[in-house]
Amino acid sequence: MPKTYAAIRKQIATLEAEADKAKKREAEGVIERIKVAIRAYGITSEDLGLTGRRATKAASKHAKSSRPIKYRDEAGNTWVGIGKPPLWWREAMANGRKAVEFLMSGAGSTRAAKSTPKANGTGGRSGKKKRGGAVRYRDGQGNTWSGFGRQPGWLKTALASGKTIESFKA
Repeated sequence: MPKTYAAIRKQIATLEAEADKAKKREAEGVIERIKVAIRAYGITSEDLGLTGRRATKAASKHAKSSRPIKYRDEAGNTWVGIGKPPLWWREAMANGRKAVEFLMSGAGSTRAAKSTPKANGTGGRSGKKKRGGAVRYRDGQGNTWSGFGRQPGWLKTALASGKTIESFKA
């Protein structure tokens, strides 16, 4: 008598579970042999191409970025905060994590480096007239915002962590 579809699916599930157990058992032995070889030869993560990020084509693209790293997770994954968020970031946000948890120290004050006047005296504004001028919002690390234009990253991060904009009034 031929087997039913349900019987075949059950047999497949049983075989998959058995295969997973065998794979796990074999992987434990492989991992132990790798650890022994790493200790014996003094191999580093850099030797293996595993520095901080998964060794992928996308990771090497970002490694060449001249932008400073703004966010880093516990596993060493990084993101400069510009462009499409990486998978690790999207998963963390979907799991209820907050951006401020991954913020690198000093990452919120990137504007200070751009505030030095250019040789042409425009202050790096390419001749545009400066709007606002008066500082309306300030944090404890020297970051400021006049209230004009887009909110700066340091303020967005602080607001996302639950602080109110009133707490930053100058």
